[in-house]
Amino acid sequence: MKKLLLLLLFIPLMSFNAVAQDSLNAVPISKLDEAPVYPRCKGDSNAEKRKCMSAKIAKFVRQKFNTDLAVSLGLTGRQRINVIFKIDTNGNVFGVRSRGPHPRLEQEAVRVINLLPKMKPGRQKGKAVIVPYSLPITFKVKDGPPVFNVDERKYFSDGLQKAKEYNHIAAVELYTKSIKNDRYFALAYNARGVSKLHLKDYRGALIDFNKAIIMQPEYGEAYFNRGLSKAYLSDNVAACTDANQAEKLGYDSKKLIRAVCIEAKP
Repeated sequence: MKKLLLLLLFIPLMSFNAVAQDSLNAVPISKLDEAPVYPRCKGDSNAEKRKCMSAKIAKFVRQKFNTDLAVSLGLTGRQRINVIFKIDTNGNVFGVRSRGPHPRLEQEAVRVINLLPKMKPGRQKGKAVIVPYSLPITFKVKDGPPVFNVDERKYFSDGLQKAKEYNHIAAVELYTKSIKNDRYFALAYNARGVSKLHLKDYRGALIDFNKAIIMQPEYGEAYFNRGLSKAYLSDNVAACTDANQAEKLGYDSKKLIRAVCIEAKP
């Protein structure tokens, strides 16, 4: 009988891998003074708090998600649901959206994330702020008992940490390993592209951003980053187009628009 292999990774949206920011008040976790705290999570640093939060939410989703649903829908092979949501200034989850292979799976993902408990909100300069997050849920229907694995994307998480430490050579290597595990992982392509930008590999970065956008057409930050790559390559007309598209998708691109769109005019 077909069973479901459920793979989870909880990813805080950082400045280089946000799917989209619908609120001007949302603050990427990389810029927070204090990260949101899941109930009963402890830690002296934001990294420790995020690690605990990731493990707790992954466990919560495993327990609450109706894994029989994918089997009943007749799904085969690897399937993926991308979920984005925010934690408000009171610590409550809101704005949950999902995209997946079937509407019922999308609805189930939204249902489960809306059940998350109230958390301690993130803070910036002493004030509680809205924090955006992303949760990719990957399903594989296969023979055998259900198996749960929260470490499949460890390469990606480690890559984020290396990038934060400005070790972009190591970050690129880790993102590449993550992509080998899942060649449809748009976040990893975008993150690798950003590290390549830091390494001044503008054409390599452009290729990665192209792939991220193909996989996720509403990926605002990928458009912004692709526009930045094109600007470095002196293609301001194309950079202007991407910057405007990023702005339409909710990713703040005003500075890039002012820089490249003016120069793009004849």
